[in-house]
Formats: sequence, structure tokens, C-alpha cells
Amino acid sequence: MPQTQMNSLPSIEQKLLGVIAGQDLGDITQELCDFSLEEQNATAEAQGIQPTTASDFVPILGQTVTYIVACVLINDNDEVLAMQEAKKSCIGKWYLPAGRMEVGESICEAAIREVYEETGLNVEINTLLAVEAAGGSWFRFVLTGRITGGSLKTTGQADKESLQAKWVADITQLPLRAYDILSLIDIGKAYKHRNDTTTPQLWHSEILPTRYAHQKNYLRVVAVIRKRATNALNVLVSEKNVHHFPTVEVHPQRSLHSTLRKFMIELFGAELPQHRPHGILSIEHRKWYLPAGRMEVGESICDAAIREVYEETGLRVEISTILAVEAAGGSWFRFVLTGRITGGSLKTTAEADKESLQAKWVANITQLPLRATDILSLIDMGKAYMHRNDSTTPQLWHSEILPTRYAHQKNYLRVVAVIRKRATNALNVLPVLEEVSLIGKCTWHELSKTLKEKLGQILSSQHSTITLNVTK
Repeated sequence: MPQTQMNSLPSIEQKLLGVIAGQDLGDITQELCDFSLEEQNATAEAQGIQPTTASDFVPILGQTVTYIVACVLINDNDEVLAMQEAKKSCIGKWYLPAGRMEVGESICEAAIREVYEETGLNVEINTLLAVEAAGGSWFRFVLTGRITGGSLKTTGQADKESLQAKWVADITQLPLRAYDILSLIDIGKAYKHRNDTTTPQLWHSEILPTRYAHQKNYLRVVAVIRKRATNALNVLVSEKNVHHFPTVEVHPQRSLHSTLRKFMIELFGAELPQHRPHGILSIEHRKWYLPAGRMEVGESICDAAIREVYEETGLRVEISTILAVEAAGGSWFRFVLTGRITGGSLKTTAEADKESLQAKWVANITQLPLRATDILSLIDMGKAYMHRNDSTTPQLWHSEILPTRYAHQKNYLRVVAVIRKRATNALNVLPVLEEVSLIGKCTWHELSKTLKEKLGQILSSQHSTITLNVTK
């Protein structure tokens, strides 16, 4: 492209300063992508090469793309935090705290969780150290930080996550799961001691992934060249739609270097000038979701919902009912609620913080890059509840039900089991019918007419009770 005078593009310099500072640019990347997967496939076909990936490929965590986090934590004695593996394939071997990101997690949240699960220590992440890629669908984010609490896991606390953890002066003296961590430890130690020498090297600032949503994985390229005649430094600018840094969609079946090289050929032609990648300036990673989060100790379910809505959207809400309860195993529960807005103002990008980047009302949420699609059924449920009285044949819905504040020492299921007696058409609640055999302490009790009618209505309607979704 023709050289562009930078004094006519002050926004590009502002964007470059933002990238160097590890900030997101706020670009709608799919509109500014200069070499999409569809265009890469078209180029391959023109060369007689059959594309190996569909043009509409979407990276979905745990399905089509894998994100790994690994932490290099160094203490004041220059020891590295290591954990002993519990996995059958490498049991007894040592490694850095590391693991797969889970759906819905940010990179830092995954790192904090993995360190705690595998070592027993709490960590505050302060910077990325490296990003590793295998192909275009496996990425490992290497981070470091400082220990803020917890206690080292001992063999007496061994579980499926790890057998134990300890601080190690020379990790090469241990049987390692793999030696790929040695170079990461070197980076971590060099970063920790970056200011110790009389001639300290220039290191990047503390850079963490910014919470900004993208539908796909992209490489935004800051390509610079020095002009021989004037020694001036020039940065490459794309003019597609608006001035921006050249951007390419990551090909899931190619290495990042291969994707980058093909993109450079697309920009400069076959006579590609000599160049070399220098490193990563920033990472943007976040998606859209419903206001949601973990309950804190001492909160009621409604209090937690009110707090999360306000922290993530800026709006005040009055909760009116539970819509659903979801369970994964017997120790993870999600309570889905609805209500009405009573005040506040929608959070803007200028108010972005660790809770969220922004909030907005959306007519069709499927047009946004979603953190996970599990919310779509919940939204359908919420809309159905809101419009429950709109049709000429309204369905029976449960009344407005909120959790009652009553204390239990443990979690229980109280079961209301009903059965209809064939001979009399009577409804019975748990408890002695000739059609059903009971073993144990229960009997059948025949219901009164009022309750029979009430329960009959409930059993005939899909929405008359709060939905329960159970996953393995």
C-alpha cells in the first residue's frame, strides 16, 4: 500500500501507544480483517490446493480450540513452585502448575484456579511471560505473579489435581513430566531479576490479557520498517474500511508463523522482504454473557444476583423469581433468576473494570461473540416467562418464587412424589397403592380435592415449576 503520513493519522499512533500499553483497541475485528479464513481458502484453491478448514470455522473452547495456562512463580529464595502430578499417565512426575481453561473463565481466572487446585496457594497474577502455540488451535499462556496466601499442598491432601507441591531450587533434580518448562522457568527468573543488574535489559511492562470480545482468533500485526535515507521508522497501516493495523484470521490447522507468512505474501507479494516476528504486545480475550458470577460467603442467592448485575452492568435490579436451577454433579449449582430494573445506568467502555467491559441491551444475542451458548436456553426461558400471559391460550407458569431464608446444615432434596390412582382417579402424595410397590419408610397419602386440582394443573404444564437442568 502507499506510504501514509502519520501526521494525518494521529489515531493510529494513539492505537499503537494503546497496544504497547497492553490495552484493547475497541476494534470490531471481523469488519477490519484483511485476510479472513474464507479469503485464505480462496487463495489456496486458486493455487490448486484443497482447503483443510471450513471458511466459517469458529473457535469454541474445549471443542475446536484448546487454551492452556501455566504459572512460573519464583519466591525470594529464587525457588520455583512445582507440583507433583496425580494423572495416571505421568503420576509422580513434577511440573509447573498448569491446566486447561474452562468454559467461561478468563485467562487469569484459569491461572489462579489451577495454582490453587494444584499447590494450595493463592496467587495474584501480574503479567504474561509468554504465549506458546501448536498449530492455530492450541495455545498456552504462561503467566507469573505473587503468592498472597494459602498453604502448600502436602501428600496428606493429595487429590486428582496433584499429589503435593513444593518450592524447588533446582527443578532438574526432580523427575519431570516434560522438559518444556525449563525455558519457561528461565524466562520467569529473568523477569523477576530484570532490575538486579547494573545494566538492566528493557522488559515489557506488566501486561495482562484485556477483557475484549472477538468472535474468532486474529493476529493484529504491527509491522515496522526503517527508512534508509532518513532513518525514520514507519508502521504498516491497512486502509480497509478505516485505518487500522493489518489483521489476519488465525488458521486453526497452520502454525502461527505459517499464517503470518502467507499474510505477509498477501500484503507484499511473492518477493517478500526479509522480516522476522519480534513478539507479542498485547492479548485481547473476552466474550459476551449474561450477568453472572459466584456467590460470596454470607450472601443470599438474591443478594448475589443483585450485586452481580450491578457490578457487571451498572444497573439496579429487583429480583422477582427463580427461573431455573442447574446442577453439575452435586457440588456445583447455578441459580437463574429474573426481575425488573429499578435504576442505575448501563456500563460503558469508559467504565470498564475487572468485572466487565461494558453492558448493553441486545435484540439478538446470537449476533455477538458469546462466552458460551448455554445461556441461549435460559434467555428463551426468560422471554417465555415475560410473555406468559400474552397469548390467547396462556400456559400455566409457577408463581413468583424466591429462595426462602431457612438454614440447613447440609444440602438436601425434599421430594414431592405424586401418583394417580387408577380406580378413583385420585392423586396421592408419597405414600399404599396396589399399583406401586414401596420399599422402606414411605406410604401413600390421598390428596384432598383442592390439592388434587392444584397438582393436576402443575403436572400438566411445562412451566409450572422451576426448571432443573442437570449435567454430568
